[in-house]
Amino acid sequence: MRSMRRALIWLAAAACASGGSGTVDGNGGGTDTGATIDAPNCNGLPCDAIYVSRTGNDAAAGTKTAPVKTISVGITKATNVVPPIAVFVQAGMYPEPVVMKAGVNVYGGFDETWTRNAAVVTEINAPSPAVVIDQIQAATAMDGLTIRSGDASAAGTSSYAVLITSSKSIELRDVVVEPGIGAAGSDGSDGGPGASGGNGIGGNPGCEDSSFLCSSCSRPAGGAGGLSACGRSGGRGGDAGHDSNAGGKGTDGAGQPGSGNFGGPSGAGQFGTPGGGGGWGEVGTPGTSGGGGG
Repeated sequence: MRSMRRALIWLAAAACASGGSGTVDGNGGGTDTGATIDAPNCNGLPCDAIYVSRTGNDAAAGTKTAPVKTISVGITKATNVVPPIAVFVQAGMYPEPVVMKAGVNVYGGFDETWTRNAAVVTEINAPSPAVVIDQIQAATAMDGLTIRSGDASAAGTSSYAVLITSSKSIELRDVVVEPGIGAAGSDGSDGGPGASGGNGIGGNPGCEDSSFLCSSCSRPAGGAGGLSACGRSGGRGGDAGHDSNAGGKGTDGAGQPGSGNFGGPSGAGQFGTPGGGGGWGEVGTPGTSGGGGG
């Protein structure tokens, strides 16, 4: 992850000396029978080493005056000596993956005079993994280097600047480790069809609207949309028509554009049928007798 970038790895044991400043006086390719992880015989560095420079030639001997060009070739030459000797790498950017070998210590930070100089940078820059340390059981170190790996490209993969597996007694001293960005994961598959939504709510009853004989009323609104278990509700129905105008268009349901329909057109109401005949009237009450006149 990006948050792991520019992490400084300090794994030096207290009993081991870190590489110090000074000019290396090695003869290049000699045998160091008393070698340790840091034989401090030449200003705190091993006296025997293979030399690597960006201006070198991989066909050269690997001496200070005839350095090789790549770190990988330097490591191969260093393993041909018994016991293996160190590799000294001049400042510059080395675009190559590096596979470490048991007992071969790689030191960077050398300037053009082969003096260790804190102002210069020796960088390994390669696709992931930039440096591999695998199946090494002997004391082996990297010192004074910057190691960067490119971004991962295959879906779901990581970027490793330094990959250490099945190894022990490994030291990374004054090493800047900058892995690239991991690749995004693969896209997930499409989900299955969702359950059907509920039925829409019925529309409101219609009413007669007349300015002559009947009272006026507002046109009824359309029914509400049906509900859904996952929140994808249906659209509201269209409002009823009014006078000679057609009804309004319903609203769209969630995730389904154009799902609302227009309300039907309005029309005149039908004439009512004639009323039936009236019933018989009730029997009148009897009259009262009147008095005679004299």
